Amino acid sequence: MSVFSKDKKEYAISYRLMFFIIIIILIALAVTCSYSIYIYQKSTQETAIKHAHEGLEPLIQQIEGVFNSMEVSVNSLWTHQDLQYLLQIPLEEWNENPRHILNINQHMSFLFSWQQGIKGIYIITDDGGIIYDSSRTVLNRNYNIQNEPFIQKSRLMTKPFIDGPHDSNYNLDREQVFSLTRPLYEVPSIKWRGVIRIDVSAEKMFRILRNVDQRNDTNLLVVDDNKRIVYSRSSTLIGTDISNTDYRLMSPSRENSTDLIQKVKIDGHSYYAFSEYSPVLNWTFYRLEPIEVTQTVVSKMILLVIGIGLFSSLVIFLIGWRLLLQAFNPLKQLVHAFQRLGGGDFSSQVEPTRIKEMKPVVDQYNNLVNRLSHVTENLYIEKLERQQTEIQNQKIKLQKREIEIRQKEAEKRQLEAQINPHFLYNTLSCIQSMAELDDNHRIESAVNLLSRHLRYTVSNEKHFVTIEEELTYVKVFTEIQKFRYNDKINFIFDVPRPLFPLKINRLLIQPIVENAYIHGLEGKLGKGNIFLKVSYTEPFLSIEVRDDGVGMSQDKLQELNDFIQSHKKEDSLIPKVDSGLKNVIRRIYLTYGRSSMVHIDSDKNKTAIQIRIKL
Repeated sequence: MSVFSKDKKEYAISYRLMFFIIIIILIALAVTCSYSIYIYQKSTQETAIKHAHEGLEPLIQQIEGVFNSMEVSVNSLWTHQDLQYLLQIPLEEWNENPRHILNINQHMSFLFSWQQGIKGIYIITDDGGIIYDSSRTVLNRNYNIQNEPFIQKSRLMTKPFIDGPHDSNYNLDREQVFSLTRPLYEVPSIKWRGVIRIDVSAEKMFRILRNVDQRNDTNLLVVDDNKRIVYSRSSTLIGTDISNTDYRLMSPSRENSTDLIQKVKIDGHSYYAFSEYSPVLNWTFYRLEPIEVTQTVVSKMILLVIGIGLFSSLVIFLIGWRLLLQAFNPLKQLVHAFQRLGGGDFSSQVEPTRIKEMKPVVDQYNNLVNRLSHVTENLYIEKLERQQTEIQNQKIKLQKREIEIRQKEAEKRQLEAQINPHFLYNTLSCIQSMAELDDNHRIESAVNLLSRHLRYTVSNEKHFVTIEEELTYVKVFTEIQKFRYNDKINFIFDVPRPLFPLKINRLLIQPIVENAYIHGLEGKLGKGNIFLKVSYTEPFLSIEVRDDGVGMSQDKLQELNDFIQSHKKEDSLIPKVDSGLKNVIRRIYLTYGRSSMVHIDSDKNKTAIQIRIKL
């Protein structure tokens, strides 16, 4: 039977899987070609990397060998006993020790006479002394070599360092050189006493580098740690900052001195950039290899793979389209049925199909729809009942919460009202005493202050006021107290003006100040002081009232602390409020919650009350 037959009989879709095997083979062919390109490109890069490092490693070893041999000689010169002796005596006494200088010069000749390319050997001390090999260079006597940057750099170094290429300004020939500088320290102390500096002809180093940089299609670049170009085929770039050039190269890390490959583009040409870092020289060596040849071969292979891929795609499209036409209709019906089922329509049925493998699926779906219809109906009824019960419970909880809030608000208003009569009675008693003494002027001032107090406490319906308003009320209270205590009690406050606009609960500070007057300083012999300090550290406002009075008893202090702790416990029984201070504490925890803090400290010489609330 033909696969594409239009016979209405049932057929097995498994026969169509044969065509998908052919499609898989074509896809595998395309993947294999792509992987082959990848392997070829990777092999090409690895070969280029190997070739680059085979050229760079001997070059680095050769240059490191030049400076290593010099460093060995410099170390031998540094430990020479005559040099150590001269380092320990003043420069003025060198003329008295010509034998030591002669021995050092002879030792320098012995160490460096066989080494080629050396243009100068210098021993420079911290006090201006200079010993140099006169056979190799002519020193410019008028040049202040102490101002050279390498002198300052050596003070910060403990190991030899290399710099260059640069002009040797302290020589009359001013030839361009590379330099190896060794800091000098007294033995066995660690005091810096100068440097040993060896100048090597830059031309010698360039010859070594040019021996590697001979191919026209490659380019060698050497950069030091300061991003200065040490060597380039273009001599105009030597000594310039690589950041100011077209070279966008990444330096290898010191931990991994080899970065395998980078891709850069210079003057319209693409290169593979291979790099190696020399920790001895503190130089990074870059070898640039052109990638045009590799790209040409890879481009041809990519075109071949694209052609195979297009042909495979066409075949897959034709075969797949034919298969989809035959299988699409029953699958489409099944998809639409599932969509209706997801929308809550449990009456959607799928028509029987002619595809043998699809028939059990369609039958199971229709049976499933029938069962889901019954189950969903029962679940919907149960869910509706649970939702109604939950709504009823939420209403009960909200009603209880509203009752609790109203009770707390009523209690807070009652606590605020308790403060006013107590102070009012004390004030009226004071005015009565002054009236008995027939002091009309003082009575007038007292009544005026009392009226201001009553306007704030009785007429003021606001529950929250600014710190400035509360402080004004506290000042009125202290002025009233002067009629009673005269100058016996001194009130001092420290409230920064930027805190004035902040709002707090009304009558929060005054009852505490009143407590300090009555219970702290009233029974004290002689004068006393009350201190008020307010500070703010977001989001907490701190209020402290302290006095240097008689303090409170331990029983009273314990009672207040127990009262404070009772507000911090969940579902605890709050004791009865029977004092103005307890009134304030109770209102603080009602208004600001358990994040608030009230601390009372008292002894026979002082009482301090600290409050912290979250605004």
